[in-house]
Amino acid sequence: MDDLWNEQIGEEMPIVSPAVIMKEQATLLGQKTKNIVTATVKRYESDEDLTMGDDFWESDFTYRFTLVARTLGNYRFPLFDITHAISMYPVRFRVFDKVLAQEAFPDTEPEGYPEAEAEGKFRAYLGFILGARRTSDLVRSLLAQAKT
Repeated sequence: MDDLWNEQIGEEMPIVSPAVIMKEQATLLGQKTKNIVTATVKRYESDEDLTMGDDFWESDFTYRFTLVARTLGNYRFPLFDITHAISMYPVRFRVFDKVLAQEAFPDTEPEGYPEAEAEGKFRAYLGFILGARRTSDLVRSLLAQAKT
């Protein structure tokens, strides 16, 4: 039988998927807060659960990054979504909290979606969100409430 496949087909790609990067950051949050505040990364199979009335969801893969405080009745705060095609990049972001969106992406229109063309830009944009003062305030607020 002839093997018609490209010889490189089984080789690993030199880039890391956005979902893996987000899951790594979710793990780090749990470590930093002694798992009092954690984060989940969930993939949505379709836009049925995420209907927002716009074209954000027209890509193959959509993930949501959510802060979770289990001791507060499993309280969940969706921080942002990303969406991308099978090629992984570019990645579009949707930040739910308007204060956070303005802080992380001050040059983006209020209804716009920042877009990262490659892994390095994705990591930078993710850093803008996770490193923002507003994100720290949200996490610290959950930590304080969890101690009551």
